[in-house]
Amino acid sequence: MITQGSQMVLNFLKRNYGTEFTKKEIAEGAKVSFNTVNGSIRGLVQKGYVDERIEEVVIPATEPGKKDTVETIRYETLNEAGLAYDPEQEDREQKEREREKRKAKRK
Repeated sequence: MITQGSQMVLNFLKRNYGTEFTKKEIAEGAKVSFNTVNGSIRGLVQKGYVDERIEEVVIPATEPGKKDTVETIRYETLNEAGLAYDPEQEDREQKEREREKRKAKRK
């Protein structure tokens, strides 16, 4: 079962299919918390529905004698499998498997 927050994240990514976003941008666009996005994206990546790209950006020092800093930015993109993903169908299939399991136990 998918949470309401995860559904909002997925819907946002589907509406913007093919576009890379940071988790912060997803949170703003989907109107959910960063923590909701973080958990949702982790699950979607594990299921193979979201691709993640990591980019390191050098930020030049602003003062003499200071070192440049490197910032890691993660970009998330819904892939084709994610576009086709239907959590409601997944729920129906899960319920059917559970019914079949209970039926088999009764025999």
